[in-house]
Amino acid sequence: MSSENKAIETAPKLKAPAPKVVVPAPKIARPSCNGISRPKPGGNCFRVWEIADEITEKLGEAAPRKDVLERVTKASIPLATGATQYNLWRNFNGLSGRLVPKVTAVKVKLPKPPTKKPAGKVGSNKPPTPGSAKMPKPPTKKPATPAPVAPATPAPATVAQS
Repeated sequence: MSSENKAIETAPKLKAPAPKVVVPAPKIARPSCNGISRPKPGGNCFRVWEIADEITEKLGEAAPRKDVLERVTKASIPLATGATQYNLWRNFNGLSGRLVPKVTAVKVKLPKPPTKKPAGKVGSNKPPTPGSAKMPKPPTKKPATPAPVAPATPAPATVAQS
C-alpha cells in the first residue's frame, strides 16, 4: 500500500448527513365533477369560485358572468383569471348555454283612467248627433265648369294659290 492509501484509510471518516424526511402536506379532498376539480383554497382561482358561489346563493340561480367578473375586478383579481375560472366553474356545475336571468314581475303604477263626464255636456267624449250645434256642416260643392270641347274635325286649310 502506498502512503496515500494509508492516509485515506486512517483518516477519520465523516458521517454522511442524515437524509431529510419530507412529510407531505395532508391532501385536501377536492371535489371533482364533469372532469373538473375545484381549485385549492387560498389562491385567486379559489376566490373566483367563491364569488360565483356567493352570487349563486344570493340570487337563487346560476351567477351571471357580468356579476362575477364585476366582483372579480373589485377584488383585484386579473380579468383573464376571472373569465377562465368562471367558465370552469360553469362546467363543473354542469351549466351550458347562455344564462338568462329570470324575469321578475315589477309593479308599475299606471295613471288612473279619466273619469267619464255626463253625456251632452261640453267637453264630452261622445260623438255629436246629427243636427246638433256641434255637428260640422258638410262642405258645399260648387258645380264644376265644363271643359271647352274641341271641334271633332279640323277646319279645312286654305292654300293660297299663286
